[in-house]
Amino acid sequence: MRRIFLLLSSCFIFGLYSCESDSVQRDNNPFLRSKRVNFNLNLSLPQFANLTFPGNNVFIRNENAFIQGVYIFTANAIDYTVFELAEPNHPEGSCSIPVELTNGRLEYTCGDEQTSYDLLGTKVDGTAEDFPLRRYSAMRNGNTLSITF
Repeated sequence: MRRIFLLLSSCFIFGLYSCESDSVQRDNNPFLRSKRVNFNLNLSLPQFANLTFPGNNVFIRNENAFIQGVYIFTANAIDYTVFELAEPNHPEGSCSIPVELTNGRLEYTCGDEQTSYDLLGTKVDGTAEDFPLRRYSAMRNGNTLSITF
């Protein structure tokens, strides 16, 4: 019993430490300005209706609500993944907006440099020093998807 308690305690402490380091890295990104986000999306509107079905996605470019805009992916009827479109490893500007979604990856082009992020927000072929895509919280309540940061 004591071993199980120690194992569970260790996992809990490790989990807290892992979340804290991700949060610190995300919040200390010098390329992305800090911006409070509180955005509600009406899933009843025709342009967003496909987000009520699993596997669908949409790009929303809105610099008033976000830094550049967001990419939203529907995992199932209640779970959504929402990422900031601004590339987290370049200063804001022409290189910080994805050109397309290819094979489940957000593709960015900056001069001759090609950069990809998977749907978990991790830089493909990146290093530990690379910043992940900024992820927003998303909660669905009826036909409203609330996105916050």
